[in-house]
Amino acid sequence: MSARKRRIAAEQSLYNNQQGKSYEPDVFGTRRKRVMMRANKQQGDDEFDQHDDDLQLESDAITTAEFLIKNNPKLSIPICFIHQIYSILPNNTIVDRELQQAFKKGTWRKFHIISALEDEFIVIKTSDYCQMIDQARAECVKDKDGDPRVFDIFHDVVKDAVYNEVSISKDVLISKFDLTEKNIFQLVTYGLLLPHVQIGHYWFSIRKQGSFISNLSNGRVEILRILKRRHTKDIMEKLLRQKKLHKSIFNFDFLLHDLVGSGRVSNSDG
Repeated sequence: MSARKRRIAAEQSLYNNQQGKSYEPDVFGTRRKRVMMRANKQQGDDEFDQHDDDLQLESDAITTAEFLIKNNPKLSIPICFIHQIYSILPNNTIVDRELQQAFKKGTWRKFHIISALEDEFIVIKTSDYCQMIDQARAECVKDKDGDPRVFDIFHDVVKDAVYNEVSISKDVLISKFDLTEKNIFQLVTYGLLLPHVQIGHYWFSIRKQGSFISNLSNGRVEILRILKRRHTKDIMEKLLRQKKLHKSIFNFDFLLHDLVGSGRVSNSDG
């Protein structure tokens, strides 16, 4: 286990003990305690609880994001939610600071998930997103539909740390990067931009995110139904993990970190 992973595992243990609850996400394979998962009546309780060692360790948001992505090899695109990171690292302020530093460096980018009912944000390595741009360019060349050079320019947009927000204005794309309205429409067609609710702006977009959203939604629904069918509305995590998910390819860890981090379920003592 690397030093960074040991730090995160130790911080999980520290926070659990301080809060007095028994749930441990066990993201690096340390011994797991018996856990009760409970469905929430209201969203918003995304507290995570952990154990005490008189240690004050900084969290490592980037290492955790990489873990969440690598630990779920069936992901159609290499992304994770920011709230999943919150479910593992208890200090959200430090998480936000570390992520913001990565965005400013240009090594990671943040995206708004458009189809979500709430404001939910995912993160992806900039290098992985650039591979998506290359895939779109290859499709454009193969289909002989549009100007491939547009994707080269979009590479410059994405790599420019000045434009590291989740959206960008049409004026910037035209005045700073010499794109035309036709070029912007091409980027929308290939799923790299989406029209914003604010006129004259566009969301940066993850291509082909439909499969990801479908599997995530199905997994959420299946687990919540399991909890709601029970008279007590809760279940030991060990028993929950013995259930088979029929409509989602995502593993239980990925889905549980999503449900806990987003406040859809909470943890309680077994």
